[in-house]
Amino acid sequence: MSEASTSAESKAKRADKARRLPWYVWDILVLGPLFGFLLFYLASGAFSYSYGTRNDGQSAFGMIWWFVLLTPLVFICLVAATVRVLAFWPRHIGSRTRLRMMQIGAAAGLVACVGLPFAGIMPLGYQTYTWGFRQYAQANIDVPAVQRWLAALEPGTCTGGPMERREWRNASLDWPKSIVRCDPDRITLSLDEEGAPLVRLTWIGFDSWWGVVVGRADMEIPETQPRKKEILPSGHEFYNEGEYRLPLAPGAYVWHNIR
Repeated sequence: MSEASTSAESKAKRADKARRLPWYVWDILVLGPLFGFLLFYLASGAFSYSYGTRNDGQSAFGMIWWFVLLTPLVFICLVAATVRVLAFWPRHIGSRTRLRMMQIGAAAGLVACVGLPFAGIMPLGYQTYTWGFRQYAQANIDVPAVQRWLAALEPGTCTGGPMERREWRNASLDWPKSIVRCDPDRITLSLDEEGAPLVRLTWIGFDSWWGVVVGRADMEIPETQPRKKEILPSGHEFYNEGEYRLPLAPGAYVWHNIR
């Protein structure tokens, strides 16, 4: 048998095998990524919480990029799945009742895949991250030791000016060990409304900021500050960033910006 004949026969076998594949294989290929995206979204809160417990804002931001990168694929699969359900399923499902039931089920699944991420029923990423970050702060920051250190500071030291990492490391202050160990990107020393020293630790991600505030033990923990809409004289509207806050210990709390 010639090489050409063998090649033609091999191609014919592959074509015949392809024709024998179940008709719903393509449905699996287009619906699979959609339901995978839904599962990824449902699990994203757990991922974000886990990153928070490690104070790993970079990985949390990377997860957001996965959603951004997957969006075009999800859109393509959604269009393909809609065409399959409406145009191809009637050719292969003889029972009208069975067809309608399957189409309704598929439609519900597609709506869930696309709608749930925008329905607002799941905690937002900054919330779950802050829940985890509170665990990190509880395990790594000695709040009573920081409060004792603050009580010994001279009020003139607390200027309210932020110090970046290089600046606070070179400052002539005997920082508490837990602050040095956690190595924040920025430290701000200021005075609260009672004139007592207050320290604000900040970590900076790509477009997020989070951290810890420690003050006197009887300091009142402020409520979460939502985003605030502002209207300029020109009519231009914008939102000031808010701040999500959770109690950490008496006189201390964790926070995360709200964009």
